[in-house]
Amino acid sequence: MHKVSIRGRTYQSLTSAARDLGVSVCAVSVAKKKGTLDRVGTGRNTESKPCELGGKRYKSRGAAAKALGVTDWDVCAYLKVKETLGEKEREDAD
Repeated sequence: MHKVSIRGRTYQSLTSAARDLGVSVCAVSVAKKKGTLDRVGTGRNTESKPCELGGKRYKSRGAAAKALGVTDWDVCAYLKVKETLGEKEREDAD
């Protein structure tokens, strides 16, 4: 588990923070990496980013997770692996 402190409150996990703030786990994880935890869940980055999984487009990662019956974290992890593999394929082609 990864404890995280956001605006003076400490959460036992990224999942509990996301649930309390009404955002995806992926949003909390990205904010943590970017150093912008103070803004997560404030409504300041309200545009959902569309994503594609298995040839189908979804309006957001959260929508994809709900449609597929998995967690937001699963979708985020899948997309990160997909991105990493895509970068590897581009390097191999050079």
